[in-house]
Amino acid sequence: MNIANDICICYTMPRQEMRLVSKLAQSVTPRMAVRGVTLGLYHNIWRAAMTKEVLISISGLQFVEAMEQEPVEVITSGDYYKKNGKHYIIYDEVVEGFSETTKNIIKIGDGCMDITKRGVTNVHMMFERDKKNLTYYYTPYGSLLIGITATRVDVKELEHDIHILVDYALEVNYEHMADCKIKMDVKAKNAGDFKI
Repeated sequence: MNIANDICICYTMPRQEMRLVSKLAQSVTPRMAVRGVTLGLYHNIWRAAMTKEVLISISGLQFVEAMEQEPVEVITSGDYYKKNGKHYIIYDEVVEGFSETTKNIIKIGDGCMDITKRGVTNVHMMFERDKKNLTYYYTPYGSLLIGITATRVDVKELEHDIHILVDYALEVNYEHMADCKIKMDVKAKNAGDFKI
């Protein structure tokens, strides 16, 4: 029995076949555990049943003084995987008026979230709790220097979904523009109970 191959195969199995993983995990002997294969690893694979195809709901709210709140919401499909304790969410974004799409990669770790956009717009934004990060946001109309100071980065991981909540202050060219909030829900497509 080649445990490394079994792990790779289990990682991509549909939910219905995960019962087989459980039986395989029960057959791990102490000798296999010495080689680095533990029941904990199989448990992580079981929890990673939410790999590959996911539905993503991202909503944001900007609180600008003397202006109305401007809610923005995007619901799309994408891919998900977990590597080295970090969550990765990948999806394409269509920008009105452009034929090219923007690829979005979101990486979520302990107390931080990175968003990388490549395509029509280009940026690498870092949301780290209680830390200010500066970056250039490149658009077809020019670039902006933006500052992001996150006050909250909460991640709640469940069996088939992940909930992320980020509060941050947004600066443009060193001037405070708005206090913002991002709420993101990522759910496995095969979970069957996705609600809008």
